[in-house]
Amino acid sequence: MTNEKKQMEREITNEQNKDSEKKNPKNQKHLVVSKKKFIIATSIIVIVIAILVLALIFWKNIFPQKEFSHIYNNYTFNHLNLSNTWLTNLTWMNIKITYEFYYHPQQLDKIPVDKNIRTDFIAVRNSGGNFYIGFDPVLSTLGTTAIAGTEVSKVTGKYFGVPTKSGFTTPLTDTTQDNFTYPIVNCEMANSTVFVLEFLPSDTNKIVYNANCAVIYAATPNDTIRMADLFDYKLINIIPDKQTK
Repeated sequence: MTNEKKQMEREITNEQNKDSEKKNPKNQKHLVVSKKKFIIATSIIVIVIAILVLALIFWKNIFPQKEFSHIYNNYTFNHLNLSNTWLTNLTWMNIKITYEFYYHPQQLDKIPVDKNIRTDFIAVRNSGGNFYIGFDPVLSTLGTTAIAGTEVSKVTGKYFGVPTKSGFTTPLTDTTQDNFTYPIVNCEMANSTVFVLEFLPSDTNKIVYNANCAVIYAATPNDTIRMADLFDYKLINIIPDKQTK
């Protein structure tokens, strides 16, 4: 009987302790704080998920996925989501090089381009000639023009190994600023060993060509980059003459 009595006393004591904990203000405060922490944590998780969803929507709008064929004229193109550019592998003189372009050939092959650009350029290269890029002074103030020039020179200079230089199609207002004379580059320089490319503003996009002188007409600043990639594709023969309409 003594053991049973002790057991009953322990159970009564435990029940009393539980009632005491529930009535204790400190314990009640702890429960309130715990509930607040749970609500705050849940709210943070919801906000983070919402931000991730919005970021994904924003990302898709900024870098849309285009349904372009990865194989174009036997060249494989891989799309880079981060930069929204296209990579392809080129081979020249038994050397394989990976090049990055802003536009896929399918975005460009319907733009009018005169024929024989590649054929005559290769002839200038084989003769040990030079390549010059002339920018209209108005276009030269735009950042896209610098990108377009880089797009062309990386192919003419680095890929084909033709010495490439640049200048302006007409004199600037002050051609001696900072004691530096800016070179004039236009189609008047073109000959059997000099190939000239001019960038000029226009209301339409096209490439006109005659006797080692090519003129890129661009309707907008961004079009200068598009047309530069098109010119590169013509030189490399990714877009042959027969595919340009």
